[in-house]
Amino acid sequence: MNAEDSGILDPSALDTARLFAMEDLFQQEFPGSLKRFLENATLYSGEITKAVAQQDWQIARDNAHKLKSSAAMFGLPVMSAICVEIEAKAVATDHGNIAALAGDLGEQVTKAARFFASFLGQQQALRDWLGSPGATK
Repeated sequence: MNAEDSGILDPSALDTARLFAMEDLFQQEFPGSLKRFLENATLYSGEITKAVAQQDWQIARDNAHKLKSSAAMFGLPVMSAICVEIEAKAVATDHGNIAALAGDLGEQVTKAARFFASFLGQQQALRDWLGSPGATK
């Protein structure tokens, strides 16, 4: 993880004891769930950007609403907070800085994808080093 990635994930937002207790599920299911989340986050972020450009506030709000809880669930409070702001601006009469927020959201999605790719790579390297059952030797 580099300095640019600091603040992407809030470890205190994760229940690590529960994650480690569910190690098999984590190793088998988490990467797929994470991939689907990042694909959807990319899609929703793009839809928000397009909706803002077209001043389609309902589409912007709907996509921000879909993304905010998932982002929080994956320990991404900054992304979730941006979605909350986009939702609020989309229903307000003054849409203010919603275009800038859409850009910020896109940056957060990119940072999260990079962070989690590094995280998953480190997890695999650790399994390989330990020679655990999930190792790919």
